[in-house]
Amino acid sequence: MAKSINVPKFKGGGLTAQSTYRAPTPGQGAVKIVQNITNLATTLDTEVASQTAYKKGLTAQQEATKNGENYVGPTSAFSVTSKAFQKGANAAFITSKSTELESELTQLGEKHKLDPEKFTMASERYKENWMQTLPSNLQPQLGLGFDKARNNLLLQVQANQRADQFNQN
Repeated sequence: MAKSINVPKFKGGGLTAQSTYRAPTPGQGAVKIVQNITNLATTLDTEVASQTAYKKGLTAQQEATKNGENYVGPTSAFSVTSKAFQKGANAAFITSKSTELESELTQLGEKHKLDPEKFTMASERYKENWMQTLPSNLQPQLGLGFDKARNNLLLQVQANQRADQFNQN
């Protein structure tokens, strides 16, 4: 408990000293300092563990891709490190699948370079088969990436068709 100490009153300079001084309770200041240090250490530890788990997830998925295996990340993550591992695995998986899909779409674009309708039909068939090979938690993101890549190539196929028609006229 805080002690009350009588402090003499002095007048002068427009300042008046208070009659009592309340000393801080021993230990409260130390507790706050330790709590702040603990919070900082916990935050730092969480960040380091998350970065390490992210790298492990990225590396594990890259190795699995090289070996012809599929997705290695958990579909639902509950801890901080499992979420970071999942993010790393997702990043590597999305990168490898994006490369795969762009390669396939480019081949379809070359095959149907003057016929946008055939290109669209062929790319839709490919998308249906391709989406079935993906984990459910990554299908929305990769589906959007597929649509974007297909639409860009479709614009090129349509431009090729117009240029061919122009040259024929």
